[in-house]
Amino acid sequence: MLNTMFKLDKKGLFLTVAVVILALLSGAIGGIFIQNFISAGGGGFSYALQRVVWRMPSEDISRLSPQLIPSVVKLYRPAVSNNLGADIRNSYFSDDLAGAALVLTADGWLVTFNSGSDFFALRALAYNREGYKIEKVVRDGFSHLVFLKIPAENLTPARFGDDREPASGDYLFLPDDDDNLLATSLVTQYSYSENRGDLVRFSDVLNRRLALRDSFKKNLVGMPIFNINGEAVGIFEGNGNYGVPLEVIKPILSSFLKSGTIVRPGLGVYYANLSLLKNQALWKNQKSPNGALIWRSGEIPFASKSAGRTAGLRLGDIIIKVESDNLNARHDLAEMISEYEIGTTVNLTVIRDGQEIRVPVTLK
Repeated sequence: MLNTMFKLDKKGLFLTVAVVILALLSGAIGGIFIQNFISAGGGGFSYALQRVVWRMPSEDISRLSPQLIPSVVKLYRPAVSNNLGADIRNSYFSDDLAGAALVLTADGWLVTFNSGSDFFALRALAYNREGYKIEKVVRDGFSHLVFLKIPAENLTPARFGDDREPASGDYLFLPDDDDNLLATSLVTQYSYSENRGDLVRFSDVLNRRLALRDSFKKNLVGMPIFNINGEAVGIFEGNGNYGVPLEVIKPILSSFLKSGTIVRPGLGVYYANLSLLKNQALWKNQKSPNGALIWRSGEIPFASKSAGRTAGLRLGDIIIKVESDNLNARHDLAEMISEYEIGTTVNLTVIRDGQEIRVPVTLK
């Protein structure tokens, strides 16, 4: 009997030890999985979790609102009459909201979308309820953004993020006219159209846009779009669900804030981004799956005084590299050229008649 009991205890002990070992292994594997999952997000713990389906954006809104709202300046049409006394700060009504702008510097430089408004006729209302006249308006023809200057001090500048970092489905946030953060998500950051006429792009104008899951009111034009880390990544266009990526002003921002002028280089060519034309007839007939095909249906694919044409680029050339950087869906020709300065000579790798050649181009 004693021998039988010992055998049973020994068997039970073995099972107990086995269960404990399996539990420890499961915990270790789970820890490794979570650690790798978070690291893959590239932006820390909070950034990685935005891809978890069950995460509710309400907790991020509560966390981010006090950080982000102070970096937003609202733009109002002047009230027809002031019935609330002499204090102009009490004379702004929601019906008069004409848009918004993002604070770039503490001393009053802002950025917004070029909605066609007469910005000098608008008034800027900062988060501290101080009202300002707009003193300077500088338009960037490449990005369709506008820089505004107001005589302010001690504003709260926004932090910039990498607009290429959010993936499809990631949470983004947009302030509304009542200083609430609205949660949306990214659909894509590459414009695409089935219309063949829309496939043509111009190298001297921004082609990329942030497409949001939701549409927003037109009077929110110029509102900044923030990521889950509280960084500004875009400016709302006021046209449904599109935003301009803020990444495109980074190359010129430092020089602009010093000089007050915008200087961008130009290549002066029309092209189709082959990376975005998968399964299109125009794509299937090419020698490269990626690159910028110099092409314009029925018209000359060069602007007047084009730097590209002067350098010897031709209709049908496929630009596959700018210096050592490959062109693809994430790296469009227009944005890559915009990062250089006027007068810079860049080497383009081009496929012509099936052969790779190098074409040096001095940007104008």
